[in-house]
Parts: sequence; structure tokens; C-alpha cells
Amino acid sequence: MGHSIIHSGKDFETWYLRLIRKARHEILISTFRFEHPLNKRSKVLDKLFFALNEARRRGVKIRVLLNLFDERIRAGQVNKVTARELKKMDIEVRRPQGNITNHAKLLIIDENEWIVGSHNITRHSFGSNFEVSLYYGFDPIIKNMREIYMNAFNTNIPF
Repeated sequence: MGHSIIHSGKDFETWYLRLIRKARHEILISTFRFEHPLNKRSKVLDKLFFALNEARRRGVKIRVLLNLFDERIRAGQVNKVTARELKKMDIEVRRPQGNITNHAKLLIIDENEWIVGSHNITRHSFGSNFEVSLYYGFDPIIKNMREIYMNAFNTNIPF
């Protein structure tokens, strides 16, 4: 069992990419806003999409739970484009029904390690924002976190 505080964008980038690259069976992601690699202002997003695509090619099952795709809201516009890009990589993407907001920021890797906190998947969260997240490794509570995630994922709408 181990844990660490992730407090900077560079630290978050390092942890997130390291965990995705070591995943063997499953990656579960939940976020309010997920910027896509078509945003050429940030190379970190390119690295993230490359790592996700490589994980999928290794046979890792990847599920992403995003916030709603309301095109009147900037986050909704961004998430809709991102969902389309993730689907091209054969990654399952879902969103909440109705007016429910998905504000949870969570990464679960192979039912062994997880990150929870304030970081979205955006160039600002990976860069200049003040964010704080926590990493947990091999903590028994992960089974409960995965169950909460899967309940949310299974009751939401596929993209």
C-alpha cells in the first residue's frame, strides 16, 4: 500500500502517463473535461492519446466517462470531439443522462492503483493550473472505487 500527493501539472502528467503505460488489463477514466489531441497547443495531450492507443493495442480494456456533450457549453463541445477521437481508437465512452453532471476526476488501473482529485485532462491541468490529486497504490478500497465507477458507467449513455 502506498500513496502520494500530486500537486503540479508536470507531476500529474508523469503519474498519469506512467500508470497508463503500465496498465495490463483495464483503464477506467472519469473526468469533467477531456481535451483532445486536435488542440495543437499542448503536446502532453498527444502523449496521453498515444499512451491510451498503445494500451488499447496491448489488449487493455479502456472505458471513459465524460461530462455531458451540450454544445452550448465549451466543455461539452470539447468532450464531444474527444469522444469521437477516443471511439476511433476503439475506446468505450459514455456520458451522464439528462442534466446530471459528471464532475468526478478518477483514474483506475488494473484494480491496483488509482488517482483521484481535481485534475481534468486538459492542457491547463497538465500545466499551469493549481490542482491537487492523490495517488493510491494497492489499497483495498480500490475495489469499492471500481464498483462505484462501474455502476456510474453502466447506467450512463454510450457515445
